[in-house]
Amino acid sequence: MANNREISQFAGLVTVADSTNNVSLGNTFLLSGNAKLGIGVDNPQAKLDVAGGAQFGTNAVTTTIIQKVFSPPHVAANRGAKLRIGLNDGGFGGVEVQNTVGSNGSFNSQTVHIINHNGGVLGDIYSLTARHDGNIGIGITDPGAKLHVGGGNIKVDSGYGIDFSATANSSGTMSSELLDDYEEGTFTPTLTLGSGSVTSTISNTLSYTKIGRLVHILGRLHIILSATNVTSFTLTLPFTASAPNDTDTSSVTTVIRAVSGEPAGGIRNFRVNSNTATLSMQNNDGGPYGDFGVVNPHMNFNFAYVTDA
Repeated sequence: MANNREISQFAGLVTVADSTNNVSLGNTFLLSGNAKLGIGVDNPQAKLDVAGGAQFGTNAVTTTIIQKVFSPPHVAANRGAKLRIGLNDGGFGGVEVQNTVGSNGSFNSQTVHIINHNGGVLGDIYSLTARHDGNIGIGITDPGAKLHVGGGNIKVDSGYGIDFSATANSSGTMSSELLDDYEEGTFTPTLTLGSGSVTSTISNTLSYTKIGRLVHILGRLHIILSATNVTSFTLTLPFTASAPNDTDTSSVTTVIRAVSGEPAGGIRNFRVNSNTATLSMQNNDGGPYGDFGVVNPHMNFNFAYVTDA
């Protein structure tokens, strides 16, 4: 016994037990008096504090388990327990397994979270959750569907989309089940007249929604012309129409009013021009037409057409 230390020697290693009941094995192993085990650590801060890595069964084809076990299982007192594996540098980042009540309230289940720590931002960020019933959550800790995204949007790279695994109608042939494009916005069409001119524009913005190859146009144009008959009238569209065998080439009907609130001043037919991004007013025979009958037409559009892409 020296300086309140008991010194023993085992196989070339020196074990020292001091007055605080710390037991050390050289500078490699230390069991503190408060029952904390350090490996390569002289002042362990947890029940097991290791300086370095751990390795389990080199080349052993076995199942290695690190787990927290409850006995008895499936009791309410066990719920809320968490097992975390990760890094903590001012905040935790890693994997968390949480014991929760399952779909059957008589049993407990486990939900797995991927947690991130964003330096300077307080609190854990639950980036990904695999709930006990198989639902996956991104940015949400309790997903209510097979895939549930909270607090943000889903972005798909150009050229890819969502595959709906659709079933073809028994009377038709399915050409695609992939939704790879959705867009909505407004556009200002360019107006081309065969004669005369647009002297002023009161409203000239239309809305569009594009879902896959289908484009829907909605809105109202109100312009002032220099003459009632401008020979022909064409306006641009936001996307090029597909070839005739892929698109509906039937006329698009629009109601033209002389003054807002008055009965229809006339009905004119418009047609989407294939392989172009234009819409033209047509006569009954499908030729160019530009006689509005009024100098201040109100044109109400609500139609759809098909694009190649």
